[in-house]
Amino acid sequence: MKKIVFLDGDGTLWYPKLTRRKKAPHWIYSDPVTSKDPNNHLVLTPSSLRVLKRLKQMGVKLAVLSIVPHPKREAQKILARRVSHFGLTEYFDEVYPVQEDPDAKGKLIETVLRREGIPKSKALMVGDSYVYDYKSAMKRGIPAVLIYWESYGAPEARKVKRRIKHLYEAFKYIK
Repeated sequence: MKKIVFLDGDGTLWYPKLTRRKKAPHWIYSDPVTSKDPNNHLVLTPSSLRVLKRLKQMGVKLAVLSIVPHPKREAQKILARRVSHFGLTEYFDEVYPVQEDPDAKGKLIETVLRREGIPKSKALMVGDSYVYDYKSAMKRGIPAVLIYWESYGAPEARKVKRRIKHLYEAFKYIK
């Protein structure tokens, strides 16, 4: 069983109310209407709360990794507020904002695993971005699962074998 699961925020745990999964979720942060208070324009993905509760009951450590292109302290506050906004604070052991760099999540996961003494084989990255979530982790030998949305997925994502449509399907890679 996995000891730690890293979950992406945008598109994986929450997404914009208006477009759901019909458009990549990061548009919400630059749109003139929604950018002023994006938390009020986001909703949890259908199974995220149920999945987080079950993972916690199983004793799995949970970390949220989400791109927040702001200075480090501001980014930490923004992401912590977002997690709190959805009432998810009690489920996450760690909250990590990362910069918009295709290697950022994989590098951070490696650092966390080293610090915690957890082997890569006992970790899992779950996200909806082929480049920022799946590829970033796999490039470093960290198991990953891609939540795949045909409406905005990268062409390379079609070839991924560890692909799911709903967050709850990740359980088959956790046990």
